[in-house]
Amino acid sequence: MLPKKRIVLFFLLGFFFHITSGFAQKTQYYWYRAIAAIENEDLNVAKVWLDSAIIQNPKNADYLLKLGEVYFLEEDFESALGVFQQVEKQKAGIASLWLAKTYALQGEKSKAIEELKRHLGTSEKKPEAEILLDPAFDILKISIEWTELWKNEYYSINDKFLAEVAYLFSRNNLNEIVDALSVRIEKSRTNHRLFALRGEAFFKLGSFKSAEADFSEAIKRSKRNPTYYEWRAKCRFNLKQYKGALKDINEAISLSEGNPKYLIIRAEAFSGMGNYADAAIDVKVYLTFYPNNIKSHLQLAHISFESSNYLDALFALGKVIRSGNANADCYELRGIIYTKSENWELAQADFTKAIEMEPKRAKALGLRGEMLIKQGKAQLGCVDLKKAIELGNFTAQELFYKHCRK
Repeated sequence: MLPKKRIVLFFLLGFFFHITSGFAQKTQYYWYRAIAAIENEDLNVAKVWLDSAIIQNPKNADYLLKLGEVYFLEEDFESALGVFQQVEKQKAGIASLWLAKTYALQGEKSKAIEELKRHLGTSEKKPEAEILLDPAFDILKISIEWTELWKNEYYSINDKFLAEVAYLFSRNNLNEIVDALSVRIEKSRTNHRLFALRGEAFFKLGSFKSAEADFSEAIKRSKRNPTYYEWRAKCRFNLKQYKGALKDINEAISLSEGNPKYLIIRAEAFSGMGNYADAAIDVKVYLTFYPNNIKSHLQLAHISFESSNYLDALFALGKVIRSGNANADCYELRGIIYTKSENWELAQADFTKAIEMEPKRAKALGLRGEMLIKQGKAQLGCVDLKKAIELGNFTAQELFYKHCRK
């Protein structure tokens, strides 16, 4: 008999699928629900969604593999091992690394080495550094078998180059990445991954036009990669090419069959076009997957504010503040909303909080000065306005001339 929690979740499937009717396939919807649950560290819920995906498509080895990973994360190694062995029967090699990790943690050294060697012989092998640093293999690292295993060469020159690029990214050596990739691209202009990596480096450097050009080249060579469309959408958003960004992110959503993480980028594109209603819908759907994502609650607050939906904005800001992750922007925005209802005291309190967090916050100083004047505290208000002017707030200058000059 299913636990009550699972019964309730199965009952809610119809509702969730209804609100996300844009997703191409129901099984992919279950899949993304499972991925979100794992990222939210709710492993029991993840198993429910994976069960649903597997029932819908039992031949999909990726769904079964992810279920094994969940058991592994729960440290239920016997169940994980059983699932990984079942996956191998469907698609040989796909679970070899996970089998190696599971055997290692169970103390089965020879089996772990055997599976790891098999993994290193696949084209989808993980980078060498990632394997060497994996704590699951700590028990093997002092063994002769481990030393013997790594005497063989498993990685090509290209593999090593990409590993070096990944290391440079971890060190944020972006200019060095661009230089190295540019040399490599001159030698091999057909490799879409090289263009994509250089595009990512350009993006992080703030060179959005160059990044867009590189992702366009990557897309020419790999037209069905949703990640490349995602990156180009972000480039175009930063270049204020909102229609192009929207087109790209819709393509990414279509190719990925509904990855909810792309909804946040689409919401930004909608916002850039002034379409706050659709932007709010996208963020709200995203938050059904990731309800604890504070950044997205703040994004919803800004979108709701821009569309004059102040109640939704206050509700979203309240969640951010209660989480303990509120920044000065959050309090400043809530203060502005309170001014809309002429609640001067609450507005002043929020502007004060924003200033305490960032003493040189010119806008909040100007707004608090205005609130103090509205409450008949002109002397204090004028002090704030003067500070705001010194920090470059020209709106405060106008108020100062009107209320503070004698």
